[in-house]
Amino acid sequence: MCHLYKRASVWGWSPSGFNPAKDVVRLRVRRKEPSVWSADDLRSCLQCYQRQLHGKPSTRIAILALGPFAGLLLSEIEGVAGERDGLSWEDIDFKRRHIHIRLEAARKLAELRYITFTAKPESGLSEDPAAEIWNAMASWLLPELKLIGPVAGRKSQGDINRELRDA
Repeated sequence: MCHLYKRASVWGWSPSGFNPAKDVVRLRVRRKEPSVWSADDLRSCLQCYQRQLHGKPSTRIAILALGPFAGLLLSEIEGVAGERDGLSWEDIDFKRRHIHIRLEAARKLAELRYITFTAKPESGLSEDPAAEIWNAMASWLLPELKLIGPVAGRKSQGDINRELRDA
C-alpha cells in the first residue's frame, strides 16, 4: 500500500509526501529462488513461439532473446508505465553490435550504458564468444526488427508467463 501511494505521488495523483500507509508494518514474504533456464530450454521456448506465430513478428520473441542474451531486465525492455520508456529498435545497433540503454530506460544502474558484443581483452572476452552471443541473439531479433518504435509493449511478460504455464 505504501508503494501505491508513492507511485500516485510520482504520477501526480496525490500531493507530494502524502502517504497515510508509511507507518504500516510491511508483511515479509519469503521469495522463491528464481528459476534459471538452460540454453536448451530457451531455444525450445523461442522455437515454440516461432512455430506458433508462423513467421509473424512478436514482442515475445524479442523479450525472450534480449533478456538472457543481453542481460536486460524486463523493465529495461518494456519500460514502466508513467515513469520511463523501454528499449526501442533505434537503441540496437546491428552493425556495431551494441545496445544503447538510454538513461530513461535504465534500471540496473540508473545510468546511461552500452552493452557491447565485441572483444574486451581487459575482461577476458575474446572475439569468438562475443560474436557467438551476438549472432545467436541477432538471429532471433532480426525477423522481429522494425525500423522505429518500442521493442516490446508493456505487459508482454504477463502473456509469456501465462502461455508458458499453460503449455
